[in-house]
Amino acid sequence: MHDSSPNITSETETHVPGEVGVWVFVLGDMLVFSLFVTVFVYCRGYDIEVFQQAKTTLNQNYGAINTLFLLLSSWFVVLAVIDVREHAGKIAPTLFLSAIVCGCGFSMVKIFEYGEKLRAGIGVTTNDFFMYYFIFTDIHFVHVLIGLGVLVYLWAMARSVVV
Repeated sequence: MHDSSPNITSETETHVPGEVGVWVFVLGDMLVFSLFVTVFVYCRGYDIEVFQQAKTTLNQNYGAINTLFLLLSSWFVVLAVIDVREHAGKIAPTLFLSAIVCGCGFSMVKIFEYGEKLRAGIGVTTNDFFMYYFIFTDIHFVHVLIGLGVLVYLWAMARSVVV
C-alpha cells in the first residue's frame, strides 16, 4: 500500500529572537549575579547588625543617579537598534553616543563613590559587608566598562554606515 498523505513533521521550528550567543551570555550573567546575591544574603544572616550599620554609610543618591544612567543608557541602545532596523540607522550614532555619555556618567559617579569610601577609611578589609560591596560593585563596574567598549565600537560602526 502507498501512503499519499503529505509528510508532516511533529517538530515545530523555534526561533530565539536576536543572537543565541547573546542570550547565553545574558543568562550566564544572570546566573552569576544570582549566585552573588545568594552568597551576600546568606552571609548577611551571620552578622545582621554589621550589615545593617554598614548599609547606612552608603550614599543612596549615588545609587539612584547610577540607576538612572543605566536605564537611560539601555533605552538609548534600544532606540538605536530600532533606528538601525527601521530607518537605516540615521540617528543611531547619536543614540549610541548618548548611551556612551550615560556609561561615562555612571563611571564618574562610581569613582566619586569609591573615593568617598576610601577617604573615610572604608575598604575591602573593613568588614564582610564592604568586602562584598567592593567585590560585587567592582565586578559590575568592569561590566559597565566592557559595555562602554562595545558601545564605542557600535557607535563607530553606525557612524561609518551613515557618513
